[in-house]
Amino acid sequence: RPVRGSWSASYSRWRAWLDREARDIARDLGRGEDPFGTIRGYERMAFYSRLDGTPQAYELFVPPAYRPGRREWPLLVTLHGYKGNAGDYFRNTFGLARAAGAGESLVAHGRHGVPPTSGPMFVIGPTGRGQSFYRHAGEVDIFEAMDDVRRRFAIDASRLYITGGSMGGTGAAYVPYRNPDVFAASAALAGYHDQRVRSDTNHAELSETESFLVAHRSDVDWAENGLHLPMMLVRGTRDRPLAWTRVLVDRLGELRYRHEHREPELGHNVWSDTYANGAIFRWMMRYRRPEHPTHVRLRTARERTRAAWWVTVEQRAAPDAFADVDARIADGVVTATIEGAAAVTFAPPAPLLAEGAPLTV
Repeated sequence: RPVRGSWSASYSRWRAWLDREARDIARDLGRGEDPFGTIRGYERMAFYSRLDGTPQAYELFVPPAYRPGRREWPLLVTLHGYKGNAGDYFRNTFGLARAAGAGESLVAHGRHGVPPTSGPMFVIGPTGRGQSFYRHAGEVDIFEAMDDVRRRFAIDASRLYITGGSMGGTGAAYVPYRNPDVFAASAALAGYHDQRVRSDTNHAELSETESFLVAHRSDVDWAENGLHLPMMLVRGTRDRPLAWTRVLVDRLGELRYRHEHREPELGHNVWSDTYANGAIFRWMMRYRRPEHPTHVRLRTARERTRAAWWVTVEQRAAPDAFADVDARIADGVVTATIEGAAAVTFAPPAPLLAEGAPLTV
């Protein structure tokens, strides 16, 4: 029945906006055009998952200066925390923190908060199946969201970045370490990188298989894959235990990999400070992923991500153990140390090896 008052007027404007959107989408589809290819600024998008056919939402920011065909643009993936949501953390990444003092909730900020209007790169905030820690289906969703954007816009494959906080900070290490030839840099904030830090598990009584599963979940055990991944690791000094982050910092130091460690005098929320004034964009923009590295490290314990650049682990020696390959190529010669693998393929492309030239291992 008819409703009077301001709510009725707002509802009518909303319905009119939906009608216009529907007509514009129908017009573009009728012309064979992508109705979302002209988006600029902020938009909430979704793709249909190839896993179960469900629509999976993600946040999207398209730089207003973007013009198709002129140049390729960098893309940042930003991952929300366990009790947060994609919209809230997406806004935080731009320095648009919620007005907590005014009583604004995480949900309200994520749904209705001030949207970003400027930025030097594309940014997406996948939902990641809510609280999946960006594993399994949550990990697949990240790449499907990236693919959805890359189909519509010119994205630079050498400048794909990833960041996140808390659960998202774990994902910001978990995902690139298991896909080592995708991202150019990572900023993992307040993450959980070694399951042996957990105090609710008696690690001394775990079986060999259980210990392997702990390592399988722990980013520190995959850190070898960060050879070409500069990483920023941040944890507040009041966010205990500090070992959740320090174990990965120590491992990267042992490997002599590029990393930056920050411990501000804060609690769990270090992202508001780290992302303020667009700082994360400036930090990321310094890095590019190498296209043809002469040195490749690949450590894996699963078949889904068993390749990096020109190295593929065809078969691990055991199902409950890691395979580890450290390979270099120079002048047509591959020198490699291989552990825990029954079969490995080296397929260096040009310009690392001329077409038809002999390869010595």
